[in-house]
Amino acid sequence: MNPWQVIKSFEYKDYKIIISTAPEDIHPEEVFDPKFHDIEDICRRIDLGSLDWFQLRVHAQLCGHTLGEAYCGGFLYEDANQIFTDGILDDLVNEAINDADTNGRQLLAALQKMSS
Repeated sequence: MNPWQVIKSFEYKDYKIIISTAPEDIHPEEVFDPKFHDIEDICRRIDLGSLDWFQLRVHAQLCGHTLGEAYCGGFLYEDANQIFTDGILDDLVNEAINDADTNGRQLLAALQKMSS
């Protein structure tokens, strides 16, 4: 079963950008220092659904093929939609596009070499 859920997709710089989330599979204690955070309360609030604990993945596709990808985990928000306003998503989209640009150039060069 695929745990990833698409939360948004859009066209940008000739790419289709697909943003997906999945439940985080690491314990919050691996991300947050218990000296500064109440891990027990964080876990309780995650279990109750008052905090969203998730991973984020961005794909940059061209002609239905993923050429670039960026991933980051350990997101903890009261509402997962906050990811659209804090700037982190912009960084991941740019990372996926840069990856796609690099992979696209390499693929093009390999295809040109094959056809000559």
